[in-house]
Amino acid sequence: MQLHVHNGSIGTVETAAKRVNRLAPPSLNGTAAHRAAMDRRLALLNKAMGNEASPQRPAPNVPGHGVPLKAASPAASLQTAFLMGTACLIAVAGVLWLLLQGSRSGTVVTPVAYTATVPVDAVVAPPAPTPAPPSPARTDEDEVRALVETWRQAWSRSDVNAYLGQYSAQFVPVNGQTQAQWAASRRKIISGRTDIRVGVRDLRIQRTDDGSMSVAFLQDYAAGNYRETAQPKTLRIQREDSGWRIVSEQISSIGPASAP
Repeated sequence: MQLHVHNGSIGTVETAAKRVNRLAPPSLNGTAAHRAAMDRRLALLNKAMGNEASPQRPAPNVPGHGVPLKAASPAASLQTAFLMGTACLIAVAGVLWLLLQGSRSGTVVTPVAYTATVPVDAVVAPPAPTPAPPSPARTDEDEVRALVETWRQAWSRSDVNAYLGQYSAQFVPVNGQTQAQWAASRRKIISGRTDIRVGVRDLRIQRTDDGSMSVAFLQDYAAGNYRETAQPKTLRIQREDSGWRIVSEQISSIGPASAP
């Protein structure tokens, strides 16, 4: 039934009743007592709005009073459906809330760094460095050449000790001097000059019958204003416990060496 309100607004009493129904205690929803309470509130609402009192529906009996219940009105059926829908929505909302809380308190998965493991067989060992070929053994000729070069350098830099160190203790001078006299003379001459230059070229080595080496070469000598070029010289070199040493020295075509 539709009622007109004095202020010009149009509405239904049923709609107002539904709004009032939301304030009803949950324990009375859907019962006969609840519907009786709703009728009383509806009458009060009509009176407050200035409407004439509408015919009251007979209040249904409350179960337990011995009076049979009448069939529910259409309005009551709508209220019951509405309450059931509301309950379903509340249930769904509760389930969603539980799911949301569970997602918030869920375990955080920490990413684990992945380390690739290379099989041992896949690791290719670097090739071993190629060992350097062994140095060829020095021959007697190589050692004799090295002695002649050491002798030349010592004489050129006026290093008397290194120069005399290339001669054997068995060295015999060809000019009739003793070894001591010869050594003293050479020390005095060589140590007194700083401009000596000695060159050796066209060196030839020959092994003799007694196992010593005969070394022939052309000697270039310069000291101050003195010059001596392509002077043929022969050294006889013999192996001793300390190595190869000079045992004799001479100029091949002229005689004893004359270079100071």
